[in-house]
Amino acid sequence: MTVIHPMILGGADIHAYEGLRIKAHYYKQRFTHRYRPDTWFKLHQKVKALWVPFLDQKFIPEADVVVATSWETAEWVSAYAADKGRKHYFIQDYEHFMTAAPDVRNRMQVTYTGPFRNIVISPVCSEIVEASGGSVCSQIPNGLDHNVYKLTEPIDSPRRRWIGFPTRNEPFKRTQDAVEALRLFREKSNGDFGFWSFGAKRPQGFPDWIEFHERPTDDELVQLYNQTVIFVVPSEYEGWGLPGSEAMCCGAALVSTDNGGVRAYTEHTRTALLSEPRNIEALADNLLMLASDPHLRKTIAATGQEQIRQFTWDRATTALEKCLKEKID
Repeated sequence: MTVIHPMILGGADIHAYEGLRIKAHYYKQRFTHRYRPDTWFKLHQKVKALWVPFLDQKFIPEADVVVATSWETAEWVSAYAADKGRKHYFIQDYEHFMTAAPDVRNRMQVTYTGPFRNIVISPVCSEIVEASGGSVCSQIPNGLDHNVYKLTEPIDSPRRRWIGFPTRNEPFKRTQDAVEALRLFREKSNGDFGFWSFGAKRPQGFPDWIEFHERPTDDELVQLYNQTVIFVVPSEYEGWGLPGSEAMCCGAALVSTDNGGVRAYTEHTRTALLSEPRNIEALADNLLMLASDPHLRKTIAATGQEQIRQFTWDRATTALEKCLKEKID
């Protein structure tokens, strides 16, 4: 297996001068070891990481199967020769489709109808592919590492007194909606709760009553999740939504917007409380409902934790391997 990482995505119509400039920059960065994918992830010894200037097929090794992992890569892969492998397309960028400019959305829709076997991660991703005129050969939900994201503190533990949420820069993540909903919650709740968030960097003007954790490790994040009584996801759009599912693994009750991707692993009132995106009052009301009803909160947390455990990497990788091998063997 080879993971191919381009220095830049660019477009499939890069002209000669631009290509030379990119290659020059690529070799400069290569010798200084910047942007190397093998500095980000610990890969299995059988997996080769190939760093290339851009995705022209002359940089791509021959293979049985080639998988595009975003619409930008799909534009390149769609034109590859047969010896680069049977073409598959792993589609998970629902939020980027929904927020794209019209010209970009049109380009994305073209890739969904390209010469690929389309693989999606959630029902909402299936919907955008099919609405664009494409077809889905397999829906493979995300996996979670349950050896990492697990219950270490009982759901009914009195030490669970924190409410958490993710902080992200993208406008569609609606981080400020979570802050405002929690502000309303603080005004109306009689409970003794702490508040925390995590992300790349604490935003300017972030309230001082919210404890911020910058780039926590997996172990640190698991510890935070296990101190959390309710976890909030305020996004307008998600193809899946990993932080919410990770928090559920660790026993937090989920309060989320109905952002699309969350439907892949939750059911309203059974495994989470959902509300319409951008409705800050509804988000606050769901927080208040769980905070004032410990039985409901514990039931939703326990049912959610049991539900999310079915989403394993073994399940996901077995399904992916089956899909890639179909009509190959």
